[in-house]
Amino acid sequence: MAIGGESTGWAIQLDHEITIEGKHVSSLEIDYPKTKRLEKLENKPVNASGKITHRHGVESGERVILEVTWMKEIKPI
Repeated sequence: MAIGGESTGWAIQLDHEITIEGKHVSSLEIDYPKTKRLEKLENKPVNASGKITHRHGVESGERVILEVTWMKEIKPI
């Protein structure tokens, strides 16, 4: 394991800050097995759903992850 290897490498920037377990967050680290799809959606607006989980890292400690089960690009109107 390398330094910084505790992250999934992907996050979703939220339109509005939300509160999860008493913490205000403006982005969520995500876990989604379809990395090629993530690359195509990079820097595009998306709708995503999934399950909030926790992961513990030696360096990063406890963090909240969205395990994405569904994701779709939001097309401009």
